[in-house]
Amino acid sequence: MLEPIIERKILKSQPDSDKIASAEYILKNISNPEVVLLDVRSPEEYTGEKVRGKRGGHIPGAFNIEWKKSS
Repeated sequence: MLEPIIERKILKSQPDSDKIASAEYILKNISNPEVVLLDVRSPEEYTGEKVRGKRGGHIPGAFNIEWKKSS
């Protein structure tokens, strides 16, 4: 059986700013029924069980779909 040829590559990526909500946008739209906020952190981070940031928990009204499960 032949061994696969694996080449090292440098990943060049950047966030898509159209898909990231700023704090200002969230505060402005938190009560807007036409805006859906997704929290893509782990369920433990979403509930506040695991705190990896300044504060634990989620934005009120946000839905949790872990990034590993979204496509």
